[in-house]
Amino acid sequence: MKRAPLTIRSSYYFDVFEEPENYIVIQTKSENIDAYSIRLKEIIDTIRYKTGKPKVNIIAFSMGGLVARRYVQIFGGDDLNKLILLGTPNKGVKGEVKRLCEVVG
Repeated sequence: MKRAPLTIRSSYYFDVFEEPENYIVIQTKSENIDAYSIRLKEIIDTIRYKTGKPKVNIIAFSMGGLVARRYVQIFGGDDLNKLILLGTPNKGVKGEVKRLCEVVG
């Protein structure tokens, strides 16, 4: 029997803690790409364990692409099948965009 693909949407801005009868979600912003990439590793490891699949596909947008890229730099890409980056500022930001980053985050 062939299984359907599993899709998971995640954000590195939240920590989830399990309690006996529910979950507590806490918004966190460490503003540290390395910390976010470690969280991504935890997500990837969990998905691989739960599905039994050796590799995952990642589609990342904006800063998520920077997190995914850093993940590959730190941990390698052996557990990734595909990595797709959309709107990722791989060469940084400058000009008006850079100025607005300080305003809107």
